[in-house]
Amino acid sequence: MKRDQKKEDTEKAVAEDMRKKATERLSVTKKRKEPEDAGEKDLDKPGPSRRKIQKSLAEIMEQSINTRREERMREMEIRANELKQQETFHSLLLQQQ
Repeated sequence: MKRDQKKEDTEKAVAEDMRKKATERLSVTKKRKEPEDAGEKDLDKPGPSRRKIQKSLAEIMEQSINTRREERMREMEIRANELKQQETFHSLLLQQQ
């Protein structure tokens, strides 16, 4: 019986704490979540800026375009070589007739 009463009391305390945290203002939440060293913020590790993200996206797109261009050039060279081989084959057939 005492265990049940203790369990209910702890659950009530936890629920009350959760309600309090849910209804508190944002400024209070920020203050509560700040580390002990309130004066020192983590300025050494800034997140990626929007420009950096856009720049990296532009670089990725440029690399993709360059690789596609190179692939097309290789395909055109291969096709040109195939056409030359066919021409020489046809010319040899015509010479044999």
